[in-house]
Amino acid sequence: MRQLDIIDDQLEYVGLFAQPAFRLFTSPAALASGLYHAFYGHHSGVDDITFEGGPADPLRGSWVVDLGAQGTYKLSLERVEWERPDSWTWELDSAVLAGGDVWLRSLRTGAMLMHSHYFTYTAHASSLTGTASEVLLGLGGPSLPGLGQNEGTGLIFHSRINSETTIQFTVDHSHEVENGLFIELVAILETDRIDYLQIGPWLLDILRQAASGAGLEIVTGVG
Repeated sequence: MRQLDIIDDQLEYVGLFAQPAFRLFTSPAALASGLYHAFYGHHSGVDDITFEGGPADPLRGSWVVDLGAQGTYKLSLERVEWERPDSWTWELDSAVLAGGDVWLRSLRTGAMLMHSHYFTYTAHASSLTGTASEVLLGLGGPSLPGLGQNEGTGLIFHSRINSETTIQFTVDHSHEVENGLFIELVAILETDRIDYLQIGPWLLDILRQAASGAGLEIVTGVG
């Protein structure tokens, strides 16, 4: 089993609404107030709540909440987005997403139905046992005669866990870490409600299972 040390990582989330939230954007003051109270304790005040977009087309803009060490939350007409770079904590960040979901579903404008949820984890890692080329050559990729020395080919693995959930796992050379590896896990859940408090540990388990299936073990930097 090849051991990996995570050098840099990031988790991104996109939740797509079943319908555009037109009524939600009719009152900027009410929307800003809702975001302020929904994430109270995670931001430092009103200066951390901003609107991105031109006044000529407000429906194309986004409300952004700076959550400090817990990342950035963004709300637009058709989606919510959140991202957290570097050494994030799965359980804590899941609680932040849960708070945003509770607020949206409590609005008097009606239930905010979700169409689907996308979680994308990306990481750059160094191999503690062998070079990146040795790791990738061990995956048994193709060898193409006439194209020079094979330095190892990555893999992209697709799977369907159930009727609502699909997974994509990628391993390849890193372009950011010298002699490093790039790892990506994408989880797509096509459903309205998910348990945000459980999604972090679930993603971590899926990541470790996928890595193990490729002969990799993440020993530092995650969890």
